[in-house]
Amino acid sequence: MRKVPTPLRHLLSATFLIAVFVHNQGCAPLLAVGSAVGFGVNYYSNNVAERTFTAELPKVWDATLGALDEMAIPVVEKDRGDSQGEIQATTEELKIEIILSAVTPMTTRVKVNAAKPNLLRDLATATEIVERITNQLGKEQARKAVQTAKVGAADPTRHASPASDGPAPEVGRSPGRAVGFVLIRVSAANIRVGASRNSKVLAILPRGARLEKIAESPGWVKVRLSSGAEGFIAQRLVHDPEESSPPALEITKVTLSPIPLAENPGSR
Repeated sequence: MRKVPTPLRHLLSATFLIAVFVHNQGCAPLLAVGSAVGFGVNYYSNNVAERTFTAELPKVWDATLGALDEMAIPVVEKDRGDSQGEIQATTEELKIEIILSAVTPMTTRVKVNAAKPNLLRDLATATEIVERITNQLGKEQARKAVQTAKVGAADPTRHASPASDGPAPEVGRSPGRAVGFVLIRVSAANIRVGASRNSKVLAILPRGARLEKIAESPGWVKVRLSSGAEGFIAQRLVHDPEESSPPALEITKVTLSPIPLAENPGSR
């Protein structure tokens, strides 16, 4: 068999390595992964992480800067317009480029590219940045919910109950007059403006909070807060303080009948 000349073998080897590199870097398949938080879907293409968030661009911009600060990644340059923004950040090993684009007024796409000096891309770091942005947006939503609950508790007239959120008919109680007290038995419970899970949240109270009981309806208790506002709480979330402990789950007693043993024919 005729041997391939040495220079030609070297050329073929180099061509093969370049082809493998290009395949790994430029022809990576597109991969989509669902988000557990609910803000969007992760896409990975060419080792670049991408996600679309249901939030306006300014909010996603602030969340991105917060994510980089949380990860101690210094920002070296940033520029934001009405519909697009770009952030340049760097570490000892990575040059990070983040592009934000407003898909709609309430939808923003984020693309994160973390590149090493040897042109390889760090998908793990890019993915982590996207997840941190998601967490930042989740924290902001939680803060707004708590603030809304505090404002509603301080001024109950801000959240008047709409007609569709009206309370269920009360059973044998005079409206507005306290008939007892209840204690919250779970770590945190929502007080709503109506006897419905679809009603707006008036306040969020912790375990052990004591509430005046005004009336009862199927599955709900009408209560009065310390601020004077009245609302509804699910009956399963509270218990009567006069009871020594919250009611326990009922356990049905099962009686097992003895199983007769088969006779041994050889014993007869």
